[in-house]
Amino acid sequence: MPTGFNRLRAIAAARLFMDNIPRIQSPIAVVGESVALVAQWYGADDVGGIPFPDGSVGNERTIELIRTAGRDPNDFCAGA
Repeated sequence: MPTGFNRLRAIAAARLFMDNIPRIQSPIAVVGESVALVAQWYGADDVGGIPFPDGSVGNERTIELIRTAGRDPNDFCAGA
C-alpha cells in the first residue's frame, strides 16, 4: 500500500532522475489534496486539477490549493 511519504519520495526521485521531462504531476485525484500540496515542494509542478462528476475541472479550487501550497498558479491554470 503506497503511503504519502512513499509517493513524495517517488515524485522527488522523478524530478531528480527525469530531468528531460518538463512536467512532474501530483494529481489530486490520485494522491489526495494534502500530499499534492506538499509534493509542490518535492519537485512536482502540476496538481492535475480537481475533476468533478460531470468531467469538468474546478479551476477555482485548484488555484486556491496551489496558493495554499505557497506557489503561484501558471497562466494555463488561471484561464489566460
